[in-house]
Amino acid sequence: QVLEKAMHKCILKPLKPVVGAALHNFQMSSGVWQQLKENLALAKTKQPQEMGVDGAMPPDPVSIEKIRHKFQNMRKLYSPEKKVSLLLRVCKLIYTIMEDNSGRMYGADDFLPMLTYVLAQCDMPELDTEIQYMMELLDPSLLHGEGGYYLTSAYGAMSLIKNFQEEQAARVLSSETRNTLHQWHRRRTAQRSTPSVDDFQ
Repeated sequence: QVLEKAMHKCILKPLKPVVGAALHNFQMSSGVWQQLKENLALAKTKQPQEMGVDGAMPPDPVSIEKIRHKFQNMRKLYSPEKKVSLLLRVCKLIYTIMEDNSGRMYGADDFLPMLTYVLAQCDMPELDTEIQYMMELLDPSLLHGEGGYYLTSAYGAMSLIKNFQEEQAARVLSSETRNTLHQWHRRRTAQRSTPSVDDFQ
């Protein structure tokens, strides 16, 4: 683990801005960036119920600002493990807010629409490339725990936003997104991992 941290510092730290710039340039040239910005702007105007949130109270504006600040801090990190750790804390905060506001527990089907709503309110298109960075560089062994679950959730939420106009914020991921996640899991892990995209069907 010490060697891994040293490798991250030697290799990923200088590469992070290069990789980020390359991903951003690709999104710009392909039109993905502009489409994502437009969809985020549209999704941000929607009420939680319009995003598929069923009954749970969303984070208030103060909490949204705290979450946005955490995401901004996450973008400064180069270690995928540290990024996922911060993402995990953000998602747990959202879960806590949902449960504290209602007094009951929520599952994956309830969490994904809320995370989608929160990401829309944060209005940070840069998170899309951050999620891709983590998905490709996170140690596969860490995809089996909570970090992997929330990373998959974040990918699903961004996918819903990317296709917002087409799917009208459907709570169920498109078959294309589910297939992409299945292929990613097969490629990044030697065996079926937890989380499973079946959680979001």
